[in-house]
Amino acid sequence: MTRPIRLLTLALVAQLILALVLWGNGPDLKAVTPNAPLFMLQDAQIDEIFIEGEENQQVILKQQDGLWVLPNHHLYPAQASEVTALLNQLKGLNHGTPMATTTGAQARFKVSDTAYNRRITLKQNQTELAKLYLGNSQGTRRSTARLEGEQNIYSVTIALHQVPQTAKAWEDKTLLQIPAPEITQIKTHGLTITRNPVDEQTQAPQPRWQVEGMKAGEQVNFAALESLTNKLANLRIEEVLGLQAKPEYGLEKPVWQATVTPKGKAPVTYQLGYHAATKRYTLKRTDRPEYFQLPLYVAEGLKESAQYQALIAQP
Repeated sequence: MTRPIRLLTLALVAQLILALVLWGNGPDLKAVTPNAPLFMLQDAQIDEIFIEGEENQQVILKQQDGLWVLPNHHLYPAQASEVTALLNQLKGLNHGTPMATTTGAQARFKVSDTAYNRRITLKQNQTELAKLYLGNSQGTRRSTARLEGEQNIYSVTIALHQVPQTAKAWEDKTLLQIPAPEITQIKTHGLTITRNPVDEQTQAPQPRWQVEGMKAGEQVNFAALESLTNKLANLRIEEVLGLQAKPEYGLEKPVWQATVTPKGKAPVTYQLGYHAATKRYTLKRTDRPEYFQLPLYVAEGLKESAQYQALIAQP
């Protein structure tokens, strides 16, 4: 055997030995089942979710008396459909082959114990079931992920924006809505507006209203009344401001006030305040302890629809 051939043979043997060593010491990727469930929590009755994010932001979602609430945010109700969607998303996560398996990679992909974009803790009856770290974006609706106590880092189908880290993002924005057909009476601007019962024989499709407090010659603007009830029915808050009254809420001199009676329930009074310096509207309703900030367009539309000149059509 010539010298060049012997050298090539020795090099090939060395490469084979090195490959065997690396294969023996490397991660057992063959053991990973493609599209295997990330969690084994399909049957778990999760009743608490703790979400931590960047800049020490965090939010707790807890099930209480069958409802999801924000215990660290005035016990305000959370949007139940959003919580359910998140739980279904988490329980449905699958994974394939790990992207990385080393401790050093955890910080690089932002899924380490101290450096992460989201840390999600799931509990049942105060017992921790799982803790998931979400890190760098991996494209449309994908992120890096790692389970607490494991080295494997995966790419999973969930995006950071689907896991908000603030209480504001989880607030039930529709809590103050009253379905339009259930509004039986509105008192505002000295007017008492009462819905007439629908004729059971004709089933009139357009409800009519009876108005007390009009001046001589004035008439009811039925279209405006329907517009006002629809705005109350679709009322959405921007955020919960807290439980304490503040001068900047402008509620000492409300720009609009009305008492609304839902069908079969006690009347509730709305007060809308305005702060000119910040151009913000604050809403208070007597059956709730919170003060609510309304989006500018929602507050302006509600105020304009409830004006005396809008509700009463001049002859």
